[in-house]
Amino acid sequence: ALRGLRREVEMLGRLNHPIVVRGFHADTGGAQPYVALEYLPGPRLSTLLRKHGPLATEQLVALAVDLSSALHYLHACEVVHLDVKPSNIIMDAAPRLIDLSVARSTEAAAHLDHVVGTDRYMAPEQCDPPRSGVPGPASDVWGLGVTLYEAVCGSRPYGDQPATEALPARMPEAVDAALADPIMACLS
Repeated sequence: ALRGLRREVEMLGRLNHPIVVRGFHADTGGAQPYVALEYLPGPRLSTLLRKHGPLATEQLVALAVDLSSALHYLHACEVVHLDVKPSNIIMDAAPRLIDLSVARSTEAAAHLDHVVGTDRYMAPEQCDPPRSGVPGPASDVWGLGVTLYEAVCGSRPYGDQPATEALPARMPEAVDAALADPIMACLS
């Protein structure tokens, strides 16, 4: 837990993007380690989906643009989040990506030899590295795809199965191709 907290503090200290949560102060060496993060009053995306079902198209497009912007920024900083999912997104005036406790530098992610992430949102290469592939920025794109699929359909593309054991996902025909195609591209 302390290793994850220290990693998150280090990441937050070097990142500055309006969609990524900000850290203000931390003490990871004291008797009671802590990190002070900005207060984000909105609910988690996972809570909204559970209570109200899929997002409206307008909400989904804005969410996709904002999260893509944050991931683009992280990847330009050579940071991989490795746990993009609805419970790590706070829905406020603008969505906010939180929880960098498992984030790694791109180089460190490429050398992972154990599973990091949340099963239902992990890219295939995260499921058994290095045998299954090399985790990296594409892993975050996969997590984004699963998150957006769930936001538009109300369920994950592979249900509760790991991506490595599931049949290729299909977008319901009711979803407009202008939304479906980019989401499915994230999952290819």
